[in-house]
Amino acid sequence: MTRKEIDLSKWRNYVSKESGILFFAETSNQATLPVRNQIDDEGNALDWEPDYETGTYGLRTCQSPKTINSIVKARHRYILFATRYNGLDLEYKDKYLVYGYMRIDKTIDTRDRHMAAYLRNPDLPPPACLPLKESIALWAGEQKFCSLADSFQLTDEVIARWGYSKKLTRQMKLVVEGEGLQEILAHFASKPDSTDEYIGTVQEFISALQPEEDEEE
Repeated sequence: MTRKEIDLSKWRNYVSKESGILFFAETSNQATLPVRNQIDDEGNALDWEPDYETGTYGLRTCQSPKTINSIVKARHRYILFATRYNGLDLEYKDKYLVYGYMRIDKTIDTRDRHMAAYLRNPDLPPPACLPLKESIALWAGEQKFCSLADSFQLTDEVIARWGYSKKLTRQMKLVVEGEGLQEILAHFASKPDSTDEYIGTVQEFISALQPEEDEEE
């Protein structure tokens, strides 16, 4: 599958430092790949970010505006997507995995966009960016998501090597710089890109939702 082109004419170039932020995402328990949690247990639409299809985060929805705003404010170059795996492959259950990354190259404030969508349909829940001054979206000039076998496994020993003494949890805010960042990037550089498989998997979920959406129209 080909990544969708989007109009970048109004996006700003992103000036960053060479650091990454470990972002623990809720991933699907209904798939083998640790894809975004596209549908909940009742089959309803749930998460739409990150948008592998366009290489963006925060453009389609303002699902995590405070988090994205803080990433931009800190000038991190990479979002390192991690999860405590709970998918269909029991061999990896409860392992902490970094399964992909986005390298941020452009940003845009999308608060007006999200507010306009809400005003067109006020029956929807108000957007999370409502009380904020801005809601930044990210565009990745480079992204890569890998299979379970090719993911980077996080352990207490690994983060201790990077200078962290605390026990690994999904709640920790882990900034990865220097040798730690290079270790992760080198790992992914040596692995095949499975982003198309991620897109294909979430498209199957979206297709399953489509009949219900059509009935509502």
